Amino acid sequence: MVQLLPSSAPLTVTPAGVVSESYAVTWRPEPGMQKCTSFSINKYGEEKAFKLAVAFRLKKLREIHGGAVARKLRGLLEEKGIAV
Repeated sequence: MVQLLPSSAPLTVTPAGVVSESYAVTWRPEPGMQKCTSFSINKYGEEKAFKLAVAFRLKKLREIHGGAVARKLRGLLEEKGIAV
């Protein structure tokens, strides 16, 4: 199953005790390997962090699964009124 949208972790606390909010994107470039990155709401603001995460997700979907999956996600987002 392919996760289409980035997930939001309401609060993340680093080992140093810093609290932040971010949208997280995970992907599997190959079987048995998982990678992740996140886009800070504190750094980019809610809307821009979400758009950056969605754009990154589209890029990884295109790389792994080809353009059809990325186009499907873009179409679903447009139906919901989410511009990326």
